[in-house]
Amino acid sequence: MTTPPERYDYLKWHANARRRRPRHRDTRWTLTVVLAAMLTFVIVATILNDPTRPFFPPFLIIPMPMIVATNRSPFARDTWLTERGLQQYDEFERAALGRATTRAYLSLVLGLTAVLLLAALALDVGERITITPGLFLIWATAVPVLAFTLPVLIAEWTVPMPDAEDQQP
Repeated sequence: MTTPPERYDYLKWHANARRRRPRHRDTRWTLTVVLAAMLTFVIVATILNDPTRPFFPPFLIIPMPMIVATNRSPFARDTWLTERGLQQYDEFERAALGRATTRAYLSLVLGLTAVLLLAALALDVGERITITPGLFLIWATAVPVLAFTLPVLIAEWTVPMPDAEDQQP
């Protein structure tokens, strides 16, 4: 049996193109605005949760930060959550991404804890909390998007921009 000829591998090409992608200053602002819009949607949908209203699917707004991060930021290239993916970064970027991931997950845990404490406080003072399947769907899609996007956003803000001559074309 003969080995198949070397074929064009889109995933390999795409990962290499992303590795050589230069950083842009507007990426951090774009990612910040899109993430703020997604969080605003989640908070408003949680506060105005009304089971008599038709459900608006969160799949239109909630994944936008993840899409922007993977398409614009070099810190979201390939599989940065695995050892194989982290090997593509230099040691400074790897350390910065590790610190950003730690900060992001701490922020996520503290934020979710605050939401649950506010819900407990609202129930304690007699406020009615309506929990619907749509609300669970919104939170079930928002939490993983935050877990993926926050480390990328923090890394974008904490890692200084390289000089123009240091950027690869």
